[in-house]
Amino acid sequence: LLNEVRAKADAAAADAAAAKTAAEAARAAADRASQQAASAASTANQALSAANSAQSCCDANTERLERMFQRSMSK
Repeated sequence: LLNEVRAKADAAAADAAAAKTAAEAARAAADRASQQAASAASTANQALSAANSAQSCCDANTERLERMFQRSMSK
């Protein structure tokens, strides 16, 4: 009976150790995913900034062309 109790305790300890290892691996994976998400957000912000800059340039070009067109039509 004592040997059975020891065997069950050893099995429980092994299961707990395996669970701890799995939890640590899951935490490491979650940390990596969090870092990748932060990197993706940073890249998206850079892309948004570039798009806004391009739109500003486009808007300025459109205004210049409109002014040129208006000047040519008034001559």
